[in-house]
Amino acid sequence: MADNMADKLDKLGEALKNGGKAVGDKISGVLDIAKLNLEVRKNETLLEQKFIELGKKYYDEHKDETPEEFTVIDAAKRQIASLKHQISELKGEKVCKKCGTINSTDSDFCKKCGESFNSED
Repeated sequence: MADNMADKLDKLGEALKNGGKAVGDKISGVLDIAKLNLEVRKNETLLEQKFIELGKKYYDEHKDETPEEFTVIDAAKRQIASLKHQISELKGEKVCKKCGTINSTDSDFCKKCGESFNSED
């Protein structure tokens, strides 16, 4: 009977060992997939950033040609600037008219470009 019990314990131990290995392999597979997904997202983000940079560069080089798309872009930029200015006024902040950077109310110069606020209201 002791031999039978020892055999059962050995089989149980082997089953647990194999089960633990299977769980470990699954976890390893999940981690590998997560790492690959992270790399995919990093490269997608890089690609998106490069397309944005390329679009901005193209826009800057051709903005004097005024294609219809640029008119829409320019209008959106003006609207964004106006909305940011309204938000900043409500918050009691100053917006640089030259670069659009938000500054504190006690600023005499823009913290980004150095533009003077002395000529403002």
